[in-house]
Amino acid sequence: MKLRPYETTDSPVICGWLKDEAALYKWSADRIGHYPLSGDELNAEYYGREYPLPMHPMTAVDDEGKIFGHILLRFPEPEDLTHIRFGFVIVDCERRGQGLGRKLLSLAKDYAVKEFGAKKISLGVFDSNPPAIKCYKASGFKETGENYDFNCPAGEWKGIMMEYIPDSTKADENDDFSALKILSELGVKNRKDLRRINPLVLAHVGDAVYELVIRTMLAETMDVQVQKIHKKCTEYVNCHMQCEIMHDIEEMLTEEEHAVYKRARNAKSYTMPKNASATEYRTATGFEALCGWLYLSGSNERLLELLKKAFSDFKE
Repeated sequence: MKLRPYETTDSPVICGWLKDEAALYKWSADRIGHYPLSGDELNAEYYGREYPLPMHPMTAVDDEGKIFGHILLRFPEPEDLTHIRFGFVIVDCERRGQGLGRKLLSLAKDYAVKEFGAKKISLGVFDSNPPAIKCYKASGFKETGENYDFNCPAGEWKGIMMEYIPDSTKADENDDFSALKILSELGVKNRKDLRRINPLVLAHVGDAVYELVIRTMLAETMDVQVQKIHKKCTEYVNCHMQCEIMHDIEEMLTEEEHAVYKRARNAKSYTMPKNASATEYRTATGFEALCGWLYLSGSNERLLELLKKAFSDFKE
């Protein structure tokens, strides 16, 4: 079982788990506000609105690739990027009682700690949903004492805030050099919406990220002079190789990732290297933008999953 980025084609499956109006409000509070919910409306909620910080909708799949759960990770406090809020938590209603809720939360907690360096994870749940409260408590969440009243067409409920504090040792082991960690440590509070960043700026960042990954792998696997490492590095860090990698991984991309790639590939650039064709250069630019976008969004695990195509020559 694993957690992967949400895809727009997941929406009909997820919306199909909401069997009545009460289920909708227990799941999404007043964020959507009407039943039934269509897949297009869920996609619009995630991608049709602008948010001050990136959101990370995720989908859980079993070993056969079948979707069994969904969860949203976001940053509720712009001034604290180590606080992650879980929302829109749901599992397949036909598979309840199999421990899938706890599995979904376990995957999401690990992801939040590993990818974002989370030091606190919070969520809200209604008192009208005892099974969810039981699941959250079994997963290590505790009530904070911060309750609130919520009125909706399905009833008058009390909202209960809960939080989970990751084990400090585990947090330290997963502390990485991510963009979110860097920005948090440097005190940067106001981050741009990644959708507003010029695709060529994303490529500028991605170029450095990709080369850092290559240099890191070479430093760990080659015990030779720096000149030889540099020469080997140039075999990977060039338009032709990046173009080849992009072709290899393109079928693995989600719709959102592919949109980032195409936007940069089609962007007008005023520079062109002498040792690459225009097609190769544009494809490589799209690849670099994808690397930059994944890095800035905190999706380092996904970035490395895609870059494994570049590491076939590294053997243990």
